[in-house]
Amino acid sequence: MRKKIIIACRASNLAVRQAEIVIKRLKKFYPNFQFSLKKVITSADRFSNVSLRNFPQEGVFVKELEKGLLNGTIDIAVHSAKDMPMNTPKDLVVHSVLKRENPSDCLISRNHLKLKDLPYSAKIGTGSLRRIIQLKNIRRDLNFVEIRGNLETRIKKMHLLGLDGIVLAYAGLKRLGLSKHIAEILDILPSPGQGAICLETKDDNPFIEKIVRKLNHKNTFLEINIEKELLQKLGGGCNLPLGAIAKIKGSRVSLKAAIGFRDAEVYFSDEISCSIKYAGKLGGKMAGLFIKRGAGKLLQYLK
Repeated sequence: MRKKIIIACRASNLAVRQAEIVIKRLKKFYPNFQFSLKKVITSADRFSNVSLRNFPQEGVFVKELEKGLLNGTIDIAVHSAKDMPMNTPKDLVVHSVLKRENPSDCLISRNHLKLKDLPYSAKIGTGSLRRIIQLKNIRRDLNFVEIRGNLETRIKKMHLLGLDGIVLAYAGLKRLGLSKHIAEILDILPSPGQGAICLETKDDNPFIEKIVRKLNHKNTFLEINIEKELLQKLGGGCNLPLGAIAKIKGSRVSLKAAIGFRDAEVYFSDEISCSIKYAGKLGGKMAGLFIKRGAGKLLQYLK
C-alpha cells in the first residue's frame, strides 16, 4: 500500500496554515503515512494587483491545483471552500469539508474603533462587492478602497494607505494568530462557504477518497452545499455580491441570505428553514424567492 501522500495548497501563509491543519489531522488517523506539502502559485496570486472582478474566469485560486490533481502530481488539494467555483472539472470531486470555523467577517480599524464609531466618510479597504453592499446598507457614508494581498499585507496597507479600517474573514485571522487585530465581528452575511476548508481529489482513487473522508464534517458539508446551491441557482460565481449562511440545528436547517445591487439601493434579504430531510431544496427555494422579487433581471447586468 502506498504511504506517501502529496498535499497541495496555494503559497499564501493562510493556505499553508490550512494545509498544515489538514496534515495534522490526517496524521492522527494515519501515523505511519508520509504527508508532504506542495505550495502552488495560482494565477490570482501571480497577479495580486489585478481586481478579482477583472479575471476572465472563475476558479482563479484553484485552477493550478486542479491541474496537479488531473495530471497526478498531487493527491489532495486543500482549498478555502468559498474560493471553489460552482462546478468542479470532470474527474475531480470534493468528498470532504472540515468542520467550519466562525464564518463571520471582521472589522480591523485604526485605534480599534467599531463600525458605528468610525468617522463620517471613513475609508474602508475591501474589494468584495458583497461586503461593500452590506456595509453600505448599514452606513451610507462609507467609502471603499479596493485592496488585495494576504492578510498580513492588507493589515499593513491599512496604515500605509491611511485607511480607517479593513474587512477580513474571522477564520483566516484566527488560523494565523491575528485575532488581536479584530475591532469588531460584523453583522453581515458571509460569502457562501466562508470559514470552511475543503479537500478536492480525483474521482477514480478510492484509496485517497477513504483518507479524506476521515476529516469530513457532515453538517458543514451539507451547509456548504446549500449555500453553493443558492449561488448556482442564481447563476452567479464567486464574485456575485451574495451573502449566505446555512445552519443545521437538530432536525432542521435554516438559510439566511442577502444580495444587493447598485450600491445597496436595491437589496433583497430573507431567511427560510425546513426539515433537514429536504435540505437539498433549500438553496433553490431561496433563489426562487429572490428571482421572483426581481433579482433575476438585475443579475443580468453583473454577467
